[in-house]
Amino acid sequence: MAFGSKNSTPSFVLTLPLDISLNEQDYLYKEFKKCGVIYNQLVSTTTKMWHQLRKTRKYRELMAAIAKATPDSDEQKTLFKQREKMLKEYRFSEDAFHKLVVPYAKHYAINSHIAQAVASDVWKAWSTFFFSKGKEVHYKSALLSVRRAGCLFDNCYLSYIFDYRPFA
Repeated sequence: MAFGSKNSTPSFVLTLPLDISLNEQDYLYKEFKKCGVIYNQLVSTTTKMWHQLRKTRKYRELMAAIAKATPDSDEQKTLFKQREKMLKEYRFSEDAFHKLVVPYAKHYAINSHIAQAVASDVWKAWSTFFFSKGKEVHYKSALLSVRRAGCLFDNCYLSYIFDYRPFA
């Protein structure tokens, strides 16, 4: 089993409130706003990429063949693999999204780990669209949480989520 999975190691969640001043609250709000803008710009860019892919004859023929193939057949599985390969050619993968987000992160002066987390969220939306029952990839009006993961020590894995909940 992979290191860090829920079944192999004990996991603990510690939730602590942040005691911050009004200036710090404004700073956090601006940072979350920047992440929301980056998310929406990445969704816009990838939606344009999707429209270009959808217009190609090869993709339309492949999707028609998938629709005609009997479910759970070897033919359908090979067609799905061809579709995955075509998606990677048109830069629909998590790694490609991580590369797409770099200019936005530089422009908005966002940490690269945070920008990659935003790109991973966009990829999660697209993978739901392509491989699950997702109907559409939506823009977000406000981004209220950002996650970051990293390795602190050789045997310790740290993952944390910042949630922004404005004061009432």
